[in-house]
Amino acid sequence: TIQKLIKNRLEVNDFYGNLKNNGRNNNVFNLLISENDKEAIKIARDMGRQKIVFENLVGKIVERGIKKFKNTQDKLILWAIDKDLELVGAGAKISTELNSHFKIPVFFCNKEKTALKGSVRANYSNKSAVEALKSCSDLLIDFGGHPKAAGFHIKKQNLKKLEEALEKFYAGQ
Repeated sequence: TIQKLIKNRLEVNDFYGNLKNNGRNNNVFNLLISENDKEAIKIARDMGRQKIVFENLVGKIVERGIKKFKNTQDKLILWAIDKDLELVGAGAKISTELNSHFKIPVFFCNKEKTALKGSVRANYSNKSAVEALKSCSDLLIDFGGHPKAAGFHIKKQNLKKLEEALEKFYAGQ
């Protein structure tokens, strides 16, 4: 009902913005400007279905990452997959979940057109994610964020050099 949507609007609005319908077709925006209850309920149901797809995809990749890095003794995780996730916020959620599990900085990348799109979470580190990226900015197309979370783009051929630069950066921690 529209009353449920109104009551839960913060949760609806906060759900990673809207997944595939980001930008021009922003679901949250369309929900807010919907002209009637029927239209609002249709949009909300679509968002609910998308959320299930999102959570399933993220869950599977996080599970894979936990298995892949279960014996890691490293000071960070850099993991790149050659797949376009196509869901806004998936990389951020994956890096957040892995960071929470391993308690070390996580740099997760996935394919996006001609480059890799990366998401960093460093909630358990005394070193800034942005400073880590600044230390190897010559390898990056772009980057930005704040001390505990950042994003970046990198050409696939620079991935090994990025790993070496990040290991050097975190070696002093």
